[in-house]
Amino acid sequence: MKTNKSLRIGIVDDERPARAGLRFEVEDASPESEIFEADSGAAALELLNREPLDLLFLDINLGDMKSTVLVPAIQKLRPDMMICFVTAYSDFAVEAFRLEIDDYIMKPPDPERIGRVLSRAAERREKEDSSEPDRVAEASSNAAQRFGISSRNRTVYVDVSRIVYAETSDRGCNIYTDSQVYYDTRSIGLVEKRLPAFVRVHKSFLVNPAKVREVFPWGKNTWCLKMDGYEDNIIPVARDKIHPLRELLEK
Repeated sequence: MKTNKSLRIGIVDDERPARAGLRFEVEDASPESEIFEADSGAAALELLNREPLDLLFLDINLGDMKSTVLVPAIQKLRPDMMICFVTAYSDFAVEAFRLEIDDYIMKPPDPERIGRVLSRAAERREKEDSSEPDRVAEASSNAAQRFGISSRNRTVYVDVSRIVYAETSDRGCNIYTDSQVYYDTRSIGLVEKRLPAFVRVHKSFLVNPAKVREVFPWGKNTWCLKMDGYEDNIIPVARDKIHPLRELLEK
């Protein structure tokens, strides 16, 4: 059984002839795949820290440790990777089941069994690849809902929905959230580019429309805002901004 899917496969065995024999069978069944080797448990961990593998063929009796001890660490390091025990001993089947190993092959490895393991790994990889756009979109959406406030020596991340408004201060701006005020070293113009749903109501003020509490006149032909949680602060609205702002608020 052959697969045309390109996989990244690890072979871990302390005996070189055993690694070579398994490598030959894997290359025959999956010639497009990339294969990496390790000769001990320590080398296996180094390999996994370095390479994102899809499948790991793992001998049970390694030179420096038993794989049954190594597996829990591997599963934490690479939770999505398939693991297949390759061993000359049949009495580890119960332990493999307990460790939730994906497959178990006896030495010398049967080419048909290897082919089936490779096919399963290819199916899992294909399923993960097909779901990757959804994960990327979800991550992008989550990132868009967070905003990094760049202070002088740190960055504080807050939910965009918690930001009430921003006001020019010195060379940067003060960002008012529902709980406290932060100073951002960037100009209000740069902050505006990062918050496209916010409205620049004045050259010095950027507001979250969802947090506008009140719009009221202030002198002749002048309007101001009060914001949720900051009702004592008066925010001026430029003359050319009042009508677009009202239209937005009344949608």
